Amino acid sequence: MPAADADLIEIDGKSALRFERRFSQSQERVWRALTDPADLPAWHPSPFTGDLEVGATLVFDSSWIADGVVTHVDPIDRLGYRWGTEGDLLWELEPTGEGGTVLTLTHTFDDHLKAARDGAGWTVCLARLTNAVECTASEAAGSGEACHVPDWADLNAQYQAKFGIDPAEATPPPAQALAQG
Repeated sequence: MPAADADLIEIDGKSALRFERRFSQSQERVWRALTDPADLPAWHPSPFTGDLEVGATLVFDSSWIADGVVTHVDPIDRLGYRWGTEGDLLWELEPTGEGGTVLTLTHTFDDHLKAARDGAGWTVCLARLTNAVECTASEAAGSGEACHVPDWADLNAQYQAKFGIDPAEATPPPAQALAQG
């Protein structure tokens, strides 16, 4: 599992984190993990409910994320939504030639100083997503490298160094998010 592998880019004057993950599973399986309320709690920091239609409201199961709105839907290819006040998430899926899927997550936001904390958070969440899609229950419960979930604090420090963010100036995670782990 790569550590601190997100790219920090700029999109329309805003900061954006871009992640890429490869899955051996089909787009349909990965799409289900991204959208099915039964699959979301295994990996998403704030699982949601709502209609997957552009303009529909998403209600996040979290005390620290306000409701969002769906911005893009192209089933099994692309899902975008406003993640409360935390920015915009765009999930893009592409098939591989071997029957697998490439997932690209782009998280766009205003506060550049939260790039490290969110980079670390999404790296952990994407590891959990990989476990949910790729690993058997016994593999995910074990300590195998394929199903390893990296430590958020270690990743946060790596991203602060990678992105040149002074730890004293970095935007801290919401206290509620830290309490939820």
